[in-house]
Amino acid sequence: MSTAQNKAVVKRFMNELITENRPELIEELIAEEYVYHGGDDEEYHGREGFRQVLDSYRHAFPDLRLQIHRMVAQGDMVATWYTFSGTHRGDLNGIEPTGRQVCSTSVQFATVRDGQIAEEWDLVDQFSLLDAMGVVEVHRKPIE
Repeated sequence: MSTAQNKAVVKRFMNELITENRPELIEELIAEEYVYHGGDDEEYHGREGFRQVLDSYRHAFPDLRLQIHRMVAQGDMVATWYTFSGTHRGDLNGIEPTGRQVCSTSVQFATVRDGQIAEEWDLVDQFSLLDAMGVVEVHRKPIE
């Protein structure tokens, strides 16, 4: 597949499957051998592993939205800079719902094979996410 086709797969994954909440697209867009790599050596395998990740975030943020800012592709790899946003209404990794609106910048590296995402490295700015949820307090000091 061309880099343009690979980018189109990732756009559908982020816009339709995740933001529009269309889990029926999992079979079409996620490879059987899919591997998800998240923070803290977090790893999930297969379509069921993808469902676990998606369900945990969808539970915590029922109005979850992704906004793509930039995509770059080379070969079968697509890098995407995006913003994650939603309202914290459910438990997330032991953090009780805060009801707060959150926004966090992330970078994803996806490997596309035969029109499906086979591997994903998702680098979420956990610190800004926890700050937005009110779990940690950030002391900002102007740079001198």
